[in-house]
Amino acid sequence: MTTACAITKNITCPLYEAVSGGRILGKLRELEASQWRSRAELEVLQLKRLRQLLSYAYENAPYYKRVFDEQGLSLQSIRALEDFRRVPFLTKEVIQERKDGLVSKTYPPDQLISNHTGGSTGKPLQFYQDRQQWDYGSAAKLRCNRWAGSGLGLAIILPHLRKLTHNIPDKNSSWLEMVPRKRIRGIL
Repeated sequence: MTTACAITKNITCPLYEAVSGGRILGKLRELEASQWRSRAELEVLQLKRLRQLLSYAYENAPYYKRVFDEQGLSLQSIRALEDFRRVPFLTKEVIQERKDGLVSKTYPPDQLISNHTGGSTGKPLQFYQDRQQWDYGSAAKLRCNRWAGSGLGLAIILPHLRKLTHNIPDKNSSWLEMVPRKRIRGIL
């Protein structure tokens, strides 16, 4: 481990979390531990968390209470992961039309984090996240970086694919075909 990595992992990140109230490193440890569980262990954990989520959604999100009641769904009827398929999909249209009904009535509005998609399908989707979800997303990105050989304190290259692909004449072309050869020789 380089000195920069050690400082980032052991000083900078913990200090940032202490100041910001984040829990990214704890979530990262949880994700990294869970990746080694067996399929059966993961399915038990998934079912437990899905049941907790469904219970919370039913009790606290007006949209889900209405949908579950209309569909005749109850927490008792969800006993296996296959049963979860009975829960209706949450579509982009539902989020756009019923965003307020999807927010927990017990969650403080000032703690919601507003976010949005890039709008690649035509219209950006606006939605809310809480700090826990934000931290899990950040931890998942860090785990992906580790899978790619990077880690805390190591630089990574993130090509801006939109800039690389916006001139591609058809969907069968490779983005590398559009990058100037001089630039490719400098990279590869």
